[in-house]
Amino acid sequence: MEDSPLVQSHTGTPVGVEDLLELNEGTVTQFLERLASEPVDVVKRTAFPVGADAANRLGLGEGTAVMQRHVVLRGRASLVPFLYARSLVCVDRVPDAVLRALADTDDPVGRILTDQCVAYTREPPVRIDATLPTRRLQGVRLPEGAVLARRYALIFDGVPAVDICEWFLPSVLILGLGAPGRAQAGPEPLTRPVGGPEG
Repeated sequence: MEDSPLVQSHTGTPVGVEDLLELNEGTVTQFLERLASEPVDVVKRTAFPVGADAANRLGLGEGTAVMQRHVVLRGRASLVPFLYARSLVCVDRVPDAVLRALADTDDPVGRILTDQCVAYTREPPVRIDATLPTRRLQGVRLPEGAVLARRYALIFDGVPAVDICEWFLPSVLILGLGAPGRAQAGPEPLTRPVGGPEG
């Protein structure tokens, strides 16, 4: 599979987006905030309880209650969209407070888990098709393709509970990573599983 597109490090050395994510000590939201030097929020999202289909990756029986969440993460000041993500959440495998926050707030998943100090692990991400499944989400226009797309599950108490697909948009390549001090800006990383989840 092809390498992910490159951005320039502070030393001028090309670095892949995937490489940067491997170095990330916090959530994807924290990663984006450090690159963009601004807070990143979920500005458009849909969340609704549905029944799982038989092909779900969480090992759920068909019809099991799940929440589907589709989000765009975008800079709070710049309004630039950086990431599109879809999550399938097993409602019986995550804390009620997390479910309420996912349904009722515009916070990304990772921020919710961090704020509520929820313990989790993450399976290693796998590459998926970089073609976005939609070109628009509730008025937010999206490009046709991503510079990196991946999928992984969040695991609670040893059981996969959240299936996440992420598409990193081309805007991540123009965040000015090579500018002095840019990568250090934003919130300090927290001790969390490397690279993930979308919030």
